[in-house]
Amino acid sequence: MSDASTILVIVALAAVTYLTRAGGLLIMSVVPVTPRTEAFLDSLSSSVMVAIVVPALLTGDTGTVIGIVAVVVATVTTKNMLIAMTAGVAVAALTRLPLGV
Repeated sequence: MSDASTILVIVALAAVTYLTRAGGLLIMSVVPVTPRTEAFLDSLSSSVMVAIVVPALLTGDTGTVIGIVAVVVATVTTKNMLIAMTAGVAVAALTRLPLGV
């Protein structure tokens, strides 16, 4: 892939990302936020995380599984998602280090 193609792909992805976010803001500016809508939006992020994590847990390597366990333990222990994500990434990386994966 040439440099021009790479830059074009990056610009296109940035535009799609921006339009997706701007479109969501535009739509939500006209949608009345009822308690039901708010509950839906609150649970949406959790369902997206589950949709990402469960397949990784079921098909991932040892580093992935141990990293997810580290995230769960850190989340329960600290109640801080930044610390939990950092712990998960660090543990997964350290687990893969001796394996050369």
